[in-house]
Amino acid sequence: MPATRADMLGFAEQWIETVNRRDFDHLALDFAGLASHLNSTPLVEGEAARASYSRETFDPTKTIEFRLDRVVCDTDRQEMVVVFDRMVSGEHNRACAFMRFDEQGRAVSVEAMDGAELA
Repeated sequence: MPATRADMLGFAEQWIETVNRRDFDHLALDFAGLASHLNSTPLVEGEAARASYSRETFDPTKTIEFRLDRVVCDTDRQEMVVVFDRMVSGEHNRACAFMRFDEQGRAVSVEAMDGAELA
């Protein structure tokens, strides 16, 4: 069954909470089997690669907090954009993640982008 708007909103909220908990193993499982373009990196493929990328990106010595701003859903195309504030070790910027779902409502791709620094 395709993802509904409620499914997409729930997934976005869970994704933000998972990052804030630094639960990178769970984060890798959320996107199991998909290829990801993350923050101008080459294609990151596979669960182990995503978990490794997350651990390196969100170094334990850094503080991190994502705050969900909004989610734009296109249920016909099974795509959504998650817009959020990203605070990492005192740096604050706007970011977004483009996500696509398959016909079973599972996330099958993600592309994350950082924006301009915010005051």
